[in-house]
Amino acid sequence: MFRCGNWCYCGKVTFDFSDPDDSDSESQSDMKLKDIPRIIPMLQRQQGKLAFYCNATAVPKESDFYIPLETQNEAQDFLAAELQSDHLGEAIERFEKMYPWMDSDEVKTYFELNCAVGEDMDTVQCVCSKTYARGLIFITIYFEGTFYVSISDGYGDQPLLDVRFPDVSNHGEGITLMSYLDNDIEARWQKLTLWQSLAEEMKLSSLLAPRKKKTKNLASDSYVQSYIVLKGDGGNDTFRTAMFRFGSWCYSGRVQLTSNLALADLPHVIPALRMQQSRLEFLCDVASMPSKSPFVRPMEFCSRVAPVMESEVVESEGVLMNLVERLGNMGLGDSISQWLEGDPGQSFFEFNFAKDNETDKAHNDVELMCTKCYTPNGLVTITIYFGGVYYLSLLEGGGEQPLLDSKFPNVAGKGRGYQIRAYGSGVDNWESLRKVSIWQTSEAMQKEMEERIGKVRQ
Repeated sequence: MFRCGNWCYCGKVTFDFSDPDDSDSESQSDMKLKDIPRIIPMLQRQQGKLAFYCNATAVPKESDFYIPLETQNEAQDFLAAELQSDHLGEAIERFEKMYPWMDSDEVKTYFELNCAVGEDMDTVQCVCSKTYARGLIFITIYFEGTFYVSISDGYGDQPLLDVRFPDVSNHGEGITLMSYLDNDIEARWQKLTLWQSLAEEMKLSSLLAPRKKKTKNLASDSYVQSYIVLKGDGGNDTFRTAMFRFGSWCYSGRVQLTSNLALADLPHVIPALRMQQSRLEFLCDVASMPSKSPFVRPMEFCSRVAPVMESEVVESEGVLMNLVERLGNMGLGDSISQWLEGDPGQSFFEFNFAKDNETDKAHNDVELMCTKCYTPNGLVTITIYFGGVYYLSLLEGGGEQPLLDSKFPNVAGKGRGYQIRAYGSGVDNWESLRKVSIWQTSEAMQKEMEERIGKVRQ
């Protein structure tokens, strides 16, 4: 919520509190006290997302903002009364003789009021307010159970909308002025401290300028279409965060699917995503993916292991030839040979891998990932990730290909299958790989059985 004068506005805005210099940071929503000076400029840039809510004197009591606003007003009233009291005045006068910086115009200071606000403020990340009264500017900040208050000169012309707030995270020497722990009347307020501020004043231009984010280049030489669907919030939630890569461009947004996805839903999920493209907004060029994006790690992992999977498929040819020969000696070679040497779309490969820290980070938030890669040699490689398993299917890509192809194979229907290789410690670039198998699709096997029955009847 944003209050300007007597008017209150409400809406959803986006804040990025990640540290651009910290490549190990996992979260964009872990707000720290030092981020306060950037919050209001961020909010100002997103005013178009806020709608009129109510008059400042008529905030509904059932509103989520009512108690935080009341708590802030109580803190301001308490501190204003304390600043006018004799006991605080005497304490400040006594400490000024011991600490000259308290009475220096060159030193910036602020008050810290520790309090017991209760569970009603648990969902509040921060409250920031700026009040102009009697020629003074009172800046009040609430963060994690503590109020911070600075007072400055407010005479002269003042901007209609001032987005500058002090940094109260960097302090020097401090003096405990009052302790209220033994005062039952003021049990909510615990301790009042005056701090010497060491924070440097930031220029308004630097606050308003968006942070330059670190990016990663995930571009490839092949034409790629990718769909990534992140896991939902659980329960009956039907909305998912999804990303669609179309060549070099990436789009992201919230899409609606079934509450529980199954591998068999894949042939229907991708067309459903395509029908909701209007819900996706442009995210970035694939060559400059934000390093904090939840899609980066799964994309990086898939790009790294894709050549490994393709290499395993190529090397499986010898194993499969030996299999055909061995089964031929048993009188079963014709059937297997017809399958393996036929349409590659009748088969798919399955890659099982062990869980470790790297694979968990790459896949924990991913429910489904599908990639279609058109290689220069005319081969179409289809990679699917679901439920901790990768699947690979190969198609002939000769001739013209559709610019946008949402058709993906059904890898849930398994006919007969054979294990090609097993690994105890994986391979280069995929140490967690454990097993490679090949499967005939259930549709292909059903068709083969029907043809056999037809020949027998003839």
